[in-house]
Amino acid sequence: MLLAVIRKHLLISFATFLLVSFSVVVAVADTAQIKINYVIGDFGIEEIASQEAATFSKFDLGKNLGFQDQPVWFRIDVESDDVADDQYLIITPVHIDNIQVFANRVDRYRQILNAGDRDTSPISMIPEGYSVKITSHQLDTPIYIRVASQNVVYPFFKLVRASEARNMATTSVFWFSLSFAITLLYFAWAASAAVSSPQLLLFTFILRLALFVCTLSVHSGMWRFLVNGEVLPPQDLLHNASGLAYITVAQLFDFALLRTLYCRKAVKGFLGIIILSTLAKFSLFALGEVSLALAVNNTSALLTLVLGAIMILLPRQQELDTSKIYLSRPAVGAYFALQALPLIILLFLTYFDNSNYLRVFELMFINYALVPGGFVAYAMLKYQQRLFREKTKLELHAQHLTTLSMLEGSKRSEMKRLLETLAHEIKTPLATLQMAKAVGRIDQKLLQKTTDSISTALSQISRVEHIERGALALEAKEVDLCGLIYKVVKTLDSSASVDCTDLKVYADWNALYIVLNNLIGNAEKYKMPKTQVMISVERLDSRIEVFITNFLSRPIREPNRLFEKYYRDASSVKRPGTGLGLYLAKSLAEAFGANLIVKESDNQFVVSLSLTNAM
Repeated sequence: MLLAVIRKHLLISFATFLLVSFSVVVAVADTAQIKINYVIGDFGIEEIASQEAATFSKFDLGKNLGFQDQPVWFRIDVESDDVADDQYLIITPVHIDNIQVFANRVDRYRQILNAGDRDTSPISMIPEGYSVKITSHQLDTPIYIRVASQNVVYPFFKLVRASEARNMATTSVFWFSLSFAITLLYFAWAASAAVSSPQLLLFTFILRLALFVCTLSVHSGMWRFLVNGEVLPPQDLLHNASGLAYITVAQLFDFALLRTLYCRKAVKGFLGIIILSTLAKFSLFALGEVSLALAVNNTSALLTLVLGAIMILLPRQQELDTSKIYLSRPAVGAYFALQALPLIILLFLTYFDNSNYLRVFELMFINYALVPGGFVAYAMLKYQQRLFREKTKLELHAQHLTTLSMLEGSKRSEMKRLLETLAHEIKTPLATLQMAKAVGRIDQKLLQKTTDSISTALSQISRVEHIERGALALEAKEVDLCGLIYKVVKTLDSSASVDCTDLKVYADWNALYIVLNNLIGNAEKYKMPKTQVMISVERLDSRIEVFITNFLSRPIREPNRLFEKYYRDASSVKRPGTGLGLYLAKSLAEAFGANLIVKESDNQFVVSLSLTNAM
């Protein structure tokens, strides 16, 4: 889900980048109807109009004239004869300090517009600049425009109809709204991430986004356009201050990004450049040296980006804090390269007086805003993927520890029950032996019975352990079933009646002996007094059924639990026994393919042993 959201944001950002690029190219290309020339100097309109004191040069729209201490005069000549009366002269960008437009009226040039960043300006048809209505008569002679600004001078002029001007305004509002919406999505997402994982990179990114919205509102003129009354208020101070502040915060974001990769000593120099440039540009700004402050601002922005790209050559810190967001060195290098490239191109375009400055500048502004968002989105994606992997790993480890703990608890419980069983089974015959000693009646038979009782308990526990460890080895061979039953009855000194003819089965003799011994012995132990255990054997097709029946003095409460390990019915807890006899019998029977079933009716308890390997 997160990946899909990030991809969606990046696609919207990329689409915005392309569409703005297309809009800029079309806007610059659609100005072939006017011819523009310029001259730099502090002239009056009479001197300019007479063309005696000034020599004009051709001006290509989109060209950057750099910082100019003196005003720049532009002369606009309309080359088309098809000029309507509802033409508007559009002048951008909005951050030009002062714009004065002069048109010929009755053989004399008069001012028809006085506007700018520093001045209270009349309402404009478009938010990103200024507009003034031009009549067809005024276009018969050149239009003169005086531009004075402490910012970089790269003006753009266009003659449009009123309907086209309104379309330009709608388009500007649309792009601003789209940029604002994308930034707001990034802002909300980054803020939620910062709440769950507070760290410097996210905080500087959030601050950068907030300042970008403010800077975009001011630099696009949108805030004046949307909240205007009868005039547009001055915004020069806000425009310059927001530009200086935004670059500083962007540099702090770059510092936070580098800090995730390199140790603090390696980025101290980078932070030092940011601090020095910030102090220098704001000091110059406070002293009124606005042009110099803006020049320091632009230079420091390029310098820190180039340094950031170079720093990928440094070895990264030995131990990365995996609980924080960080990017790989190639990703960080790509980020700084993408940020620095447009600025480097602008520098070369200015140096070579190229007319593509305006196009690249618009792209640079969008790039400088969208690229950080894309990289932080990518970093957050990698971070959350890493957290998910670590969380999964910890959950698996916790499950493993829980399983081990449960197994350990089970083993301890098993050991406790085993010790209790052994204590009970050994204590009973020993008590009998002590009583016999006290009355002086110890004989060989009593000693043998005591020894056999203890030996039987230990033997059953040992066999259960062998079965549960899978260490029990069975050897199937032909077994005389009837002979084996008689042998068990004799060994147990049982009075059971046996109904069995000559029958043979294929099984492990020792295992079958233990099963029969436990079943018959159990029946003898719990039979009703003065009753006899009955043993019958029947052949049913390929199976042989052994039925062991005894009468009970009281019903068994939970017959379905008789084969559970250590289970003993409440009516027999006072009698000797380990609770392992029937459990062992069933386990051994299943090991050689037999099946045990218990039935109870009319005080009769019947155990059925079904053997499938009849011969």
